[in-house]
Amino acid sequence: MVFTVGVFGSCVSRDLFNSQIVPNYKTFFQIISYSQRTSIISLMQNNIKFDEKDIIFENDYNNSIRYDLSKCWLSEIANNPPDYIIMDVIYELIFGILILDDGNIITNNYWDLPKTKFYETIKDKSTALTIIEDSKTYFKLYEESIDLFFNFLKNNCQSSKIILNSARYATKILKKDKTIVDESGNSYLLNVNSYIEDLELYIENNYDVEIMYFGRDYLADESHIWGSGRTHYEKSYYSDKFNQLKHIVEFDNISKNYQFLTDKNLNYEKEIEQLLFQQKILKEKLIKIRDQKKFYCKNNGVLRKENMFLKKKLGENL
Repeated sequence: MVFTVGVFGSCVSRDLFNSQIVPNYKTFFQIISYSQRTSIISLMQNNIKFDEKDIIFENDYNNSIRYDLSKCWLSEIANNPPDYIIMDVIYELIFGILILDDGNIITNNYWDLPKTKFYETIKDKSTALTIIEDSKTYFKLYEESIDLFFNFLKNNCQSSKIILNSARYATKILKKDKTIVDESGNSYLLNVNSYIEDLELYIENNYDVEIMYFGRDYLADESHIWGSGRTHYEKSYYSDKFNQLKHIVEFDNISKNYQFLTDKNLNYEKEIEQLLFQQKILKEKLIKIRDQKKFYCKNNGVLRKENMFLKKKLGENL
């Protein structure tokens, strides 16, 4: 059976469904919706009006900017709820947000946004906010947005199972020459990973989600297909995470099947109970019919005797 998947997050989740990285993923999963390079805070804001031509750059249409401004991923999953929704929080750390002068919020996608004409219209009318610069304010907005997001899922995607993909910035780098650079003592990386953990814990502690655990300190791989990056991991990360995902799905469906069979068994028990009750009523009716039959048979015999007596009397009188 192939299960449908929606992804909200970064390449640490999306690349589990990349044939160049996990060649056989289509045997098990079909990805039907993907929102990338977006903060959950931006996702749960009002959509932003924009002209399509203003988000085109380098002769290409930028889908990540369109998704971030339009919030259309929400309508996608509401209209076609996937079996599983996989999310991670990496872009909360990478980008942060831009608070516009009207109070609305978008993702501070400094990779793509500054290349667009749209950015020219808002760059002087927005304030950047990151979790590192102002963690208290950022966490407040994040928690409010997570609450809104899960309330949306409750109302629109009741059948979807939510899976949180736990991730960390790699503190060791596998170089192209196969040597390893160890930066595990880097205070910035330790600080960032502490923030990621806090973001994930809010979801874990407040909502019913499955967890794909990071497991160990995976190496960042300079030979990754997307190039060097703190979340572009060695190959073992993707095989380990994909196996975790399969186990979660398999167990989830065993549980669903068990519940289905349990519910079905309960229905059968109720049906048997109803049939036994109906059988009891029919037996009582049958007893009454038999009693009535005996009564009528007895009365019929008396009537026959009376009829014969009357006939005899009538014959004597004639």
